Amino acid sequence: MNPSKIDRHIFSIGILLIAISSCNTKKAAVPFPLQETEFTAPISIPLKFSEPKKINWVTTIPDSVKPPEIKTIDFNKMPSKSFYPDGFRPLKNPIEESSFDINTLPDTSIDIDKIPAKHLQLQVSLLDPPVIIKAGLPKLKKNAAMGIFEFNEDQGLPGYFVTAMLQDSHGIMWIATDKSLCRFDGEY
Repeated sequence: MNPSKIDRHIFSIGILLIAISSCNTKKAAVPFPLQETEFTAPISIPLKFSEPKKINWVTTIPDSVKPPEIKTIDFNKMPSKSFYPDGFRPLKNPIEESSFDINTLPDTSIDIDKIPAKHLQLQVSLLDPPVIIKAGLPKLKKNAAMGIFEFNEDQGLPGYFVTAMLQDSHGIMWIATDKSLCRFDGEY
């Protein structure tokens, strides 16, 4: 056997023995100290009421104090104002209704032939023929936790910063870089 495999087996057996020996299978109660010194035990004191005292009420009203005058209130004669807690205020006059016919509005259809327009002035410029470069394999991005590929000048792209990638209906990949637009057919 390979020495590294033997070391791994010995290590795993040692971990297993430590795990088994550390398991406590005893189901004894947890011992608590009988005389605990950190906290004092609460003391119960019975509740005692004070002795009752007799209160002597003065039943006569002195001459300086007159009894209140009793009046009746008629709520119908009191001035009142409507209260609206939500801030709503009713209208002073009712809303006037008027008829509306949508057919009386002016027609808003647009006649494209009547819109003033200037003729377009087209400019033609010749593009250089495309540069065909055999593409290199993508590289894995540095410090990437997952398989993220990096596309840049090493793969034949004209720029380092790829801004967008799109695959058309024919399977061609279009790659936009910070310098130009590239077409990738799988090889070039």
